[in-house]
Amino acid sequence: ANISERAAGMVEEETSLMAAPKKDDVRLAQDSILSNLRELNKNGELSFEE
Repeated sequence: ANISERAAGMVEEETSLMAAPKKDDVRLAQDSILSNLRELNKNGELSFEE
């Protein structure tokens, strides 16, 4: 979705102030996402569209 230049500037400013995520936190988030995707796939609730 497109956002205004002002909103984009605010988001950019906020992200520049954030500390880089810890590798362990990134890995935990990735594992959680993959777990959820596997569960959705197992239950036939995951579909892809072109």
